[in-house]
Amino acid sequence: MRRGVTVFLLFMLSACFTYRAIPGVQAYAFGTCNRVDATTLYVTGLTDQTMLDCFEEQDLSEVETVIVSSSGGPVRPALQIAEIIASHAPHLIIERECVSSCANYFIPVASQITVRPGSAIVLHGSIDPGLVEKVQRRGSEAQIEGTQQTATLQAAFAEAHAIPKAWLLYRQSYDYGARGVVEMIGSFTPLRPYQDRITHDLVEEAFLRSCFPALQITPFQNTLIDQLDANTRRISELSRADFARTGTARCDLSASG
Repeated sequence: MRRGVTVFLLFMLSACFTYRAIPGVQAYAFGTCNRVDATTLYVTGLTDQTMLDCFEEQDLSEVETVIVSSSGGPVRPALQIAEIIASHAPHLIIERECVSSCANYFIPVASQITVRPGSAIVLHGSIDPGLVEKVQRRGSEAQIEGTQQTATLQAAFAEAHAIPKAWLLYRQSYDYGARGVVEMIGSFTPLRPYQDRITHDLVEEAFLRSCFPALQITPFQNTLIDQLDANTRRISELSRADFARTGTARCDLSASG
């Protein structure tokens, strides 16, 4: 098997193809979890097997709060971690960042969300038919099968936890240019004029509420998005990294029936 295709598959089977943190935000190499006290768990790093092992080794029976700082990571362990989180329905506190797999799967199963000052939730797509189509163009039969299996696992998780397709930036075909996100109304807002490429979406409070109306959300205060208007250097830095805001986009829950 060619090394390039192997590396490509490793990227495709994660929800954040490069595990890229928000520019300027400290990232952690491996997933970890540490007990702050009997009711609080502090989680950092990739949503990888190491993080999953850490969750499985913990007695979480009294956990009420999970503080997380993650740039995302592989989908399959992320889904398993999310199922563990779902069984406790904690207050999820975002410190620094919750990107891609962290945002896709951890946030929908929490009972309450708080985004700390200077922090952000970032969407980066998921294992949808659009991604499967891309792998079908470039991957081997084994790679295609693996991606399809992961897509099936994600679909089952999303159905079980009533996650809107728009939250997962779900596309029926591979078209990043037009985005083509289903069950979404409105549009994302580029950070600079003529920004024709968007790969990461900074989640604003209105979009989060539209996707999860029953979720208790602490009003956003001085989050990374709130700080952008007064920081042109930061806007430039994020726009060069293909970030945008969720803007007028909303989950169209009526479309999901």
